[in-house]
Amino acid sequence: EKSGRIIDIDTIARYIDGHVAAEKITVEALSEMFYVNKRTLTRMFEKQYGMSPIKFITAKRIEYAKKLLTEDYSVEEVSQTLHFSSAEYFRKVFVSIVGVSPNTYKNEIQKKK
Repeated sequence: EKSGRIIDIDTIARYIDGHVAAEKITVEALSEMFYVNKRTLTRMFEKQYGMSPIKFITAKRIEYAKKLLTEDYSVEEVSQTLHFSSAEYFRKVFVSIVGVSPNTYKNEIQKKK
Protein backbone atom coordinates (compact mmCIF):
# COMPACT_ATOMS: atom_id res chain seq x y z
CA GLU A 1 0.00 0.00 0.00
CA LYS A 2 2.02 2.88 -1.37
CA SER A 3 -0.05 5.66 0.13
CA GLY A 4 0.14 4.19 3.63
CA ARG A 5 -3.64 4.06 3.93
CA ILE A 6 -5.45 0.95 5.03
CA ILE A 7 -7.38 -0.68 2.21
CA ASP A 8 -10.88 -1.69 3.14
CA ILE A 9 -11.98 -4.75 1.16
CA ASP A 10 -15.63 -3.69 1.49
CA THR A 11 -14.81 -0.40 -0.24
CA ILE A 12 -13.32 -2.32 -3.15
CA ALA A 13 -16.32 -4.67 -3.25
CA ARG A 14 -18.72 -1.68 -3.28
CA TYR A 15 -16.70 -0.12 -6.10
CA ILE A 16 -17.04 -3.32 -8.14
CA ASP A 17 -20.75 -3.49 -7.39
CA GLY A 18 -21.30 0.10 -8.47
CA HIS A 19 -19.19 -0.02 -11.63
CA VAL A 20 -19.72 -3.52 -12.99
CA ALA A 21 -21.83 -2.23 -15.91
CA ALA A 22 -19.99 1.06 -16.40
CA GLU A 23 -16.58 -0.42 -17.15
CA LYS A 24 -14.65 -3.62 -17.65
CA ILE A 25 -13.10 -4.11 -14.22
CA THR A 26 -9.82 -6.00 -14.02
CA VAL A 27 -7.72 -7.07 -11.05
CA GLU A 28 -4.88 -4.96 -12.49
CA ALA A 29 -7.08 -1.85 -12.57
CA LEU A 30 -8.31 -2.45 -9.01
CA SER A 31 -4.81 -2.98 -7.70
CA GLU A 32 -3.66 0.32 -9.27
CA MET A 33 -6.75 2.23 -8.19
CA PHE A 34 -6.61 1.10 -4.56
CA TYR A 35 -2.79 0.99 -4.27
CA VAL A 36 -2.58 -2.68 -3.37
CA ASN A 37 -0.63 -5.35 -5.20
CA LYS A 38 -2.52 -8.10 -7.01
CA ARG A 39 -1.36 -10.86 -4.67
CA THR A 40 -2.51 -8.92 -1.60
CA LEU A 41 -5.82 -8.10 -3.29
CA THR A 42 -6.35 -11.78 -4.10
CA ARG A 43 -5.57 -12.80 -0.52
CA MET A 44 -7.97 -10.16 0.83
CA PHE A 45 -10.81 -11.38 -1.41
CA GLU A 46 -10.19 -15.01 -0.61
CA LYS A 47 -10.17 -14.28 3.12
CA GLN A 48 -13.29 -12.06 3.07
CA TYR A 49 -15.42 -13.66 0.34
CA GLY A 50 -13.92 -17.12 -0.16
CA MET A 51 -13.13 -16.41 -3.82
CA SER A 52 -10.64 -14.64 -6.04
CA PRO A 53 -11.30 -11.06 -7.18
CA ILE A 54 -11.98 -12.36 -10.71
CA LYS A 55 -14.65 -14.76 -9.45
CA PHE A 56 -16.14 -11.97 -7.32
CA ILE A 57 -16.29 -9.60 -10.33
CA THR A 58 -17.80 -12.36 -12.48
CA ALA A 59 -20.41 -13.15 -9.81
CA LYS A 60 -21.37 -9.45 -9.67
CA ARG A 61 -21.61 -9.31 -13.47
CA ILE A 62 -23.92 -12.34 -13.51
CA GLU A 63 -26.01 -10.88 -10.66
CA TYR A 64 -26.44 -7.72 -12.74
CA ALA A 65 -27.11 -9.78 -15.87
CA LYS A 66 -30.04 -11.48 -14.13
CA LYS A 67 -31.48 -8.06 -13.34
CA LEU A 68 -31.09 -6.89 -16.95
CA LEU A 69 -32.64 -10.09 -18.31
CA THR A 70 -35.74 -9.46 -16.17
CA GLU A 71 -35.89 -5.94 -17.65
CA ASP A 72 -36.23 -7.32 -21.18
CA TYR A 73 -32.68 -6.84 -22.42
CA SER A 74 -31.58 -9.40 -25.02
CA VAL A 75 -28.73 -11.79 -24.27
CA GLU A 76 -26.56 -9.86 -26.76
CA GLU A 77 -27.36 -6.52 -25.08
CA VAL A 78 -26.57 -7.93 -21.65
CA SER A 79 -23.27 -9.42 -22.79
CA GLN A 80 -22.24 -6.09 -24.35
CA THR A 81 -23.43 -4.00 -21.38
CA LEU A 82 -21.43 -6.14 -18.97
CA HIS A 83 -18.30 -6.24 -21.14
CA PHE A 84 -18.22 -9.95 -21.96
CA SER A 85 -16.05 -10.72 -24.99
CA SER A 86 -19.00 -12.32 -26.79
CA ALA A 87 -22.60 -13.42 -26.28
CA GLU A 88 -21.41 -17.05 -26.48
CA TYR A 89 -18.89 -16.51 -23.70
CA PHE A 90 -21.54 -14.73 -21.61
CA ARG A 91 -23.91 -17.70 -22.10
CA LYS A 92 -21.18 -20.14 -21.02
CA VAL A 93 -20.34 -18.16 -17.86
CA PHE A 94 -24.05 -17.63 -17.06
CA VAL A 95 -24.78 -21.37 -17.32
CA SER A 96 -21.74 -22.24 -15.19
CA ILE A 97 -22.96 -19.96 -12.38
CA VAL A 98 -26.77 -20.01 -12.65
CA GLY A 99 -27.22 -23.53 -14.01
CA VAL A 100 -29.49 -22.54 -16.91
CA SER A 101 -28.99 -20.48 -20.06
CA PRO A 102 -29.77 -16.74 -20.02
CA ASN A 103 -32.77 -17.33 -22.31
CA THR A 104 -34.13 -20.10 -20.09
CA TYR A 105 -33.67 -17.83 -17.06
CA LYS A 106 -35.43 -14.97 -18.86
CA ASN A 107 -38.36 -17.21 -19.91
CA GLU A 108 -38.78 -18.56 -16.37
CA ILE A 109 -38.92 -15.02 -14.97
CA GLN A 110 -41.46 -13.93 -17.58
CA LYS A 111 -43.72 -16.89 -16.78
CA LYS A 112 -43.79 -15.72 -13.15
CA LYS A 113 -44.86 -12.18 -14.09
